[in-house]
Amino acid sequence: MDIVELVSIWEKREAMKNISGLGSHKSILNLIAGIKNDKPTLKVFLNIDDQHAISFIKDHPDIPKGTYFEFVFVKSNKEQKDPAKMKNYSSYPIEKNVQEMLSKSIKT
Repeated sequence: MDIVELVSIWEKREAMKNISGLGSHKSILNLIAGIKNDKPTLKVFLNIDDQHAISFIKDHPDIPKGTYFEFVFVKSNKEQKDPAKMKNYSSYPIEKNVQEMLSKSIKT
């Protein structure tokens, strides 16, 4: 790719972020435009599975026809994390003498 083509791709990416009407769909968090498998691709991050926002993006006149869409639902990904793998440091017991020493150090 030459520099002119790279600049053209970058300008198209920036134009995608300024699509009119995005503010009316609060579930749309972010857009990333690029090329994936030699196809123009728009990756849309959504807070929830909002079918109105998905149809708004797919049918928007500013998005070129033939664009491939990827939708990522952030809320469902957060819920899928295994709570057993997340460490809870507050559950570790601290000996009484260590607690007293720490509280004295903090007070001074």
